[in-house]
Parts: sequence; structure tokens; C-alpha cells
Amino acid sequence: MAHAQDGSSMSDEGFSSSTPGRAQVVIIGGGIIGNSVAYHLTKLGWNDVVLLERDRLTSGTTWHAAGLVVSGGMTTQTLAWMAKYSRDLYEVLEEETGLSTGFRPVGYLQTASTKERAHKLRREADFMRLMGIDREEISGAEVAALWPQIDASEVITGFYTANEGRADPYNVAMSLAKGARLGGAQILEGVGVLGITQEDDRVTGVVTDGGVIEADYVVNCAGMWARQVGAMAGVSVPLQAIEHNIGTILARIKTKYRENKAALAVLAGMASAHVAAMLGNHRGNLLNKFDLRLVDQAIHCHRDIRSQR
Repeated sequence: MAHAQDGSSMSDEGFSSSTPGRAQVVIIGGGIIGNSVAYHLTKLGWNDVVLLERDRLTSGTTWHAAGLVVSGGMTTQTLAWMAKYSRDLYEVLEEETGLSTGFRPVGYLQTASTKERAHKLRREADFMRLMGIDREEISGAEVAALWPQIDASEVITGFYTANEGRADPYNVAMSLAKGARLGGAQILEGVGVLGITQEDDRVTGVVTDGGVIEADYVVNCAGMWARQVGAMAGVSVPLQAIEHNIGTILARIKTKYRENKAALAVLAGMASAHVAAMLGNHRGNLLNKFDLRLVDQAIHCHRDIRSQR
């Protein structure tokens, strides 16, 4: 969050490299949320918008998100509306920006093996239909037909939403970023936020490692760094990042989340020494050092482990 990277900006792709002295809105964080806020502000006519990213866009928690675009568990009007709106936007955003979101409506399947869960999912499906989301109840046999790998012998019923699926989180963020830039927003990479200025209990701007930017509004979209950013303005954000292991490294394969070939970094099952080797100097200070380079380190660690077998 306060750590700035020395890498060059993406100015050749339309991303800015100079820090302005003032903006109406400053957004802290260049993940999918920050880019979405910038995109939607420009759609509302706010074009004096600056987005700051300490490293590269999506280098926080966006790059390794699963990318599921589904409405499961969205049991309030606001959440259900957001789920449907996001799905619909990701389907057509490429037409506006020229950058694909990677959205694939592969379908969303929920299953129930107890009467209690079936009742819960049935009530949820009724609510979703009221919100314009078409969720169909199907039999256990139909569940097995849709997902042959499952043992459906204990499945009582299933619920299927045909037009939901998955997207590529990186591509979604980059498409939103381009849409925001086309709307007049300025996007700065490699600019770390060091502090937030205030006067008379009101935010007046941000202090960056590239200078001070005065602002009428500052939006905290820092993801797992949101607590630290909030603290800069004296705001307590009830969020804490927890370091954990995520799977095993399997060379380049087709993953269930992406149709393109990608490295699936999974660290579970590795000895703790291997995990420590992968994290290297990042361990103990992982929050400030967390970025896309951890993927490269994981891949190299996997190659080292394989070479020792």
C-alpha cells in the first residue's frame, strides 16, 4: 500500500505516468473494484477522476480470484441486482472497450442432498426469479447429466441458472479500466499512497510517493489493504488479510476457471519448507510485497521441486 514499485507505467496502453496536483475524485486501488468505481463514475459524468495503483493493475487480490459470475447467496435485492447487473455488463463490455472480459455463460449449478437445503435453495430460487434471474429447479438425474463427474445418488434436487458462469478477473478489470479511461479518468500505476490529508474532519487529498494530490473525494478500493488505507484517515475498516496456502502447482494446464492455458498455483500438500521457499523474502512482510511476482516464484519453486525428484 505504501510500497511503490519501480516498474514503468503502461503509458503505451493509455495509462498515465504523471501525477496531477488535483482531482475531483481519487480512487486508491487498481483492482476490479477500483476500476469499476472509476468506470461507473465516468458513466455518471465525473471525468476528473484519478485512480492510483501502487504496483500494476490487478496485482493485489484480483489476479488470483476464481472469476465466478453467479448469484448464489445473493439474497437481498441489492446483492441480487448487483449480480445480474455485473453478469449483463461483462457480457457486452467488450463492445464498448474492445477488450474481452472472458465471460463464459457455462451455467451455474447448485445441489441439495437434504430437505433443509432443498427448501433453502427453493426459496432463494423464487426470490431470484422475482429479481429477473431465471433459476430452474431440476431433478437429480438432470444434475448428473449436466455434471457427469458427480455422484448424484443422494442428490434430492438441483437448481440451474443457465446464463451465469465465469469471467477472467484480470480481463474484466482491464476492460473496465479502458472504459474508465475512455470516459476521461486518469489511471496511474506504480504510485503508492503514503497518507491521506484532512482539514476540519474532512478528507482533502492524498500524499503519494509522486507528490500530493488534492481531492474532493477519496475512495478506498484497496482490497486487503483497505484497513491500512482507512487508518490513514482515522477510519476503522473491519478487515484483516490472512496468509494461507492455496493449492499445488500443476504445470500449464486447462483450468476449470479459464479456457486458456494457465499455470494453476496450488500450494496445499507441499511441505512447509517448500512453501517458505516459494515465498522467500516475502514471508513476514507478505501484505506489502504481495503482487503478481509471487506466481512466477511459485512456478519456479515447482520446477525446482520436480527437478529434485
